[in-house]
Amino acid sequence: MKDLLVALNQVPCVQGSMVITDDGIMVAAALGDGLDEDTVAALSSSLVMTLKRSLKPFCEEIPDEIVLTASEGKLVFLGLGPAYLVAVTKKNLKLESDLVEIRSIARKIRHKCEFSV
Repeated sequence: MKDLLVALNQVPCVQGSMVITDDGIMVAAALGDGLDEDTVAALSSSLVMTLKRSLKPFCEEIPDEIVLTASEGKLVFLGLGPAYLVAVTKKNLKLESDLVEIRSIARKIRHKCEFSV
């Protein structure tokens, strides 16, 4: 799985990536310089759990794809079944092309790890 995360980090806008379970446990990570593994994992876990709790009255599951935008970049969450691929990107993420590459890696991770959706 780490090899796929490293490959994902080759997408020009991606600064780092990780896989976390839906209960917040980090499975694998490949983060670039300046990104602290524990901080990104804690933030990602907190966001996933908060979204699950907040959206529960409206739907049974959180969406399979979430893009959170901040002033300095984006966090992209892609559902892998019982886990999420998290990509930390620069603010210039191109949804029409870069996101396609991120989705492709997510499918490969899902297949390699036999995560069901």
